[in-house]
Amino acid sequence: MTDFVILDIAISVIFVLLTVSIIASAFVEAVSSLSGWRAAGLERGLRAMMGGGVSDCVGREVRSALGGVGGCGGVGGGGGGGS
Repeated sequence: MTDFVILDIAISVIFVLLTVSIIASAFVEAVSSLSGWRAAGLERGLRAMMGGGVSDCVGREVRSALGGVGGCGGVGGGGGGGS
């Protein structure tokens, strides 16, 4: 303890609030991951930003790019080198 009691109290309060904040954030992250809220919210947000004009093919391409299964065969695939 220092001679500055107010400083000690301020540091203690900051530490407690930071700890509670980290615990609450971890809890919310765990619940949202397990329940799928994060994925659903991200999809809703993307659809809202793109004006709702997201085709199924674009959705599959995004999931494929993020490591999921999907993709649209033949769309932008860069196949055939015709002359």
